[in-house]
Amino acid sequence: MYAYSPMTAEDTSDVRLSLNQLWVFTHVARTSSISQSTDALFRAQPAITRNIQKLESALGERLFERRPSGMLLTPIGNCVLLRATRVFAELETLNQWCSAQGGRKFVRGTMPNYLLNTRRLELLNALAGSLHMPTAARSVGVTQAAVSAAIKVLETGSGMQLFLRNGRGIEQTVEGKEFVLRSRLAINELDLVSEDISAFKGNLHGKVIVGITPCARSMVFPKAIARLAERFPGIRIRTEETPYEHLNSELRAGNIDFVLTSMNSGHDYIWQVSEQVLLDSIIVAVRSGHPLAARRNLTLADIQMEQWIFPHIHAPARGVVEAMFAQENLTAPVPVLESSDSAVLRGTLGNTDMLAALSARQLHPDLVSGELVVLDIKLPDTQRPIGIRRRQGQPSPAAQVLMDIIKEVANELT
Repeated sequence: MYAYSPMTAEDTSDVRLSLNQLWVFTHVARTSSISQSTDALFRAQPAITRNIQKLESALGERLFERRPSGMLLTPIGNCVLLRATRVFAELETLNQWCSAQGGRKFVRGTMPNYLLNTRRLELLNALAGSLHMPTAARSVGVTQAAVSAAIKVLETGSGMQLFLRNGRGIEQTVEGKEFVLRSRLAINELDLVSEDISAFKGNLHGKVIVGITPCARSMVFPKAIARLAERFPGIRIRTEETPYEHLNSELRAGNIDFVLTSMNSGHDYIWQVSEQVLLDSIIVAVRSGHPLAARRNLTLADIQMEQWIFPHIHAPARGVVEAMFAQENLTAPVPVLESSDSAVLRGTLGNTDMLAALSARQLHPDLVSGELVVLDIKLPDTQRPIGIRRRQGQPSPAAQVLMDIIKEVANELT
């Protein structure tokens, strides 16, 4: 007999959502029947029933209503099914990729058992992160033997070697790196199930990790954070401020929810969704009282030989800056300083007669206060779109709310 018995908060404090239980849940949800799921899952009805009960207890929510017509999803059950579909879409992609590399082939729509173990994939990611067996074991609270056994099952199941053991220690193979990346996407989706449930019940919480480039740090993002904190105090934000290439890699791996950046940076990939939120432009800024600050109708030729601060060579704005000199048939000067750090720019400009080519929004507070001024010079074709880049699929509720607020703030600034 199917029965729902929620655990107490104390019971569930250390429970981790099971991929195996979630897989059983998706089959019952789609057939509306435990008995009709037995053949597809190769499991007896009592085993399927136990899996559903354990999943409901872990989530603290009823997922099905048992009716004469079958197992009907509750509203919460429908919410879980949407995210579960994303979880297994990622694992299906991983499964098909393994087959394409020469691994064992499985019928599309089925899921090999070696992938249906949450702890096993966590151990894989722990070892990939540390490349040190004792550290990986400690981080997950298991023995080294358990880590080794988990990796062996994954290597046997996938038909490929994921790690190399040599005198220098442990290294990931090329196939191992790709396997880890794809498995991490599934685990990241799995982690969002509880956030989806909380959002559905009107209790929005969770952590959002945002990659952010200099052009959005001083105006759009701070205003958005202030608004988010007022409306949704349960959401926590962490920013990553590394070069765009690294942010993009972390985005693909699922370690970042979205990146707020220039749309000129890199290019769109099939796994990405990009959306412009506002336009930015390049300016030339100097300290208040700079000898050039009072001059009007300057040209690039007038200031070409000055000492310059440029964005980093790989920063999206760098190409725009160099292109503005090329349009005037001028050689771009060699900068004295390459930096996109606002504190470095502010301090250097305030204590020297250098010129900085940068985003009009990057040091906006200093321009408003009058500590820095913009030179009177026309810089054609330096506008660039600023926008949001994220992965395909459904973002976490918290990430979606923050993106919506960023767009709201951007609209007010245009």
